[in-house]
Amino acid sequence: KKVLVQEHGGGQWEEELRARHILVSVPPSASPPEVAQLRAKAWACWDDLHKRGKSWDEVEPACTDERGAGPGGDIGWQRRWTLEPTFAGKLWSLKKGEVSGVIQTPFGFHIIQLLDRRRAEVKDKDMLEEYVRRRLSEEQFVRLYRAWIEELRASTHIEVRI
Repeated sequence: KKVLVQEHGGGQWEEELRARHILVSVPPSASPPEVAQLRAKAWACWDDLHKRGKSWDEVEPACTDERGAGPGGDIGWQRRWTLEPTFAGKLWSLKKGEVSGVIQTPFGFHIIQLLDRRRAEVKDKDMLEEYVRRRLSEEQFVRLYRAWIEELRASTHIEVRI
């Protein structure tokens, strides 16, 4: 309830983000070498944006396999729970105008740019509450898992002999 009040106006609104992305698709049957080649293609596109100073409009048409997005890879206004979790997590961590590194999802390799943020009226309060509940459970699991790993590292002695 506290998170709903602090982050969602008591369940009255939720954040929507407008973004665009470049997708280098990975077929489900791709072999590890093929996946590595596609990952390299995605990073080459990222290099074009960041190291070579090319504009998004120059890079996106040559790099993307996405045909469902709008012009320039625009995916429109999205709510967090409507997107694939890895994609959403990276998108929500970006600042307006910022471009992500290459991230991998089940669909392939993405480069994401956050275009804008806004508040939108909640369409389904029950779904929002369930999303918040799952997110908090996942965050607690990650904290406990990391603590357990640190405890194991502290209590284990590993000697490497080569």
